Amino acid sequence: MIISFQVSVTLLKEAEARPGQPIIWFLDEFNRGNAAVQSELMNLVLQRQIHTLTLPEEVHIILAQNPDPTMDAAGDYAVTPSDAAVRDRTVRLKMRANLTDWLTWAEGEVDGTPRVQPVVVDYLREHPNLLAPAPVVGQITPTPRSWERASRNLTSLRKLPAAQSRVVLADVLAGDLGEEVGVDLAQVILTPAVGIEELLSAPSPVTEMVAPLPESNRLDLVNQWLGQAVPLDLATLPRVVTLLKSLSADGQVAAGYQIGKRADLLAALYQARDDKAARAMYELLAEIAKRGTGNG
Repeated sequence: MIISFQVSVTLLKEAEARPGQPIIWFLDEFNRGNAAVQSELMNLVLQRQIHTLTLPEEVHIILAQNPDPTMDAAGDYAVTPSDAAVRDRTVRLKMRANLTDWLTWAEGEVDGTPRVQPVVVDYLREHPNLLAPAPVVGQITPTPRSWERASRNLTSLRKLPAAQSRVVLADVLAGDLGEEVGVDLAQVILTPAVGIEELLSAPSPVTEMVAPLPESNRLDLVNQWLGQAVPLDLATLPRVVTLLKSLSADGQVAAGYQIGKRADLLAALYQARDDKAARAMYELLAEIAKRGTGNG
């Protein structure tokens, strides 16, 4: 209890210097100690006294502990469950992570730098259920604290040569967030973001731009194009044809199905059939349609 005695002296001095002002004494990891330690801490809470020092009324004590086996979704914490006497003498509040509050904190700046990397913030906006999913015994699951740690590790990794960083990125994030989430976030980070406007206007070849993209991203580009396909821009249509050809056979059928539902687009392609690119697109869609119906 030496540390507690020293802290008590500091609290007494603070209370004397600011009479009437509440002071919070936060005792963390309460149930990390054994039953004897918990008993001594409870004496402090109940008697408000350490040796000859008595805590003034201004001091309010809050105990914090990790979930134990008596609670729902306890997880895999090495703790000593509080006994009935402790539970009977405390008011227990179960804290839950709130995504809105966490994102507000994460986007705040420290010395002009966001507390949490924007890519992590964006990922959690897309996957709000992953901020603090129910823990699974024996497995690593994300927590608000581990997302912050993953962000700090990303900052450190970016100081390495890009080739080295790419090799270890998934393993590092898996160690912070668990295998499934860590690998998925690594894939998001390593996959360059390409929008349809950039794809249609960039000087780089389409095949080069979409080569690193997974199939789902390429199909998303097709859907983005469908949102603005009519009236037809014949100048950029060859790049769309190349995008479609970069898809797998199944991906082409999926894209062709979406395009086939657009009667206005098919009509525009037919009307522009004298144009080389429009004709190429129309013929490609016809070929995909045959394969999709099993006639090819």
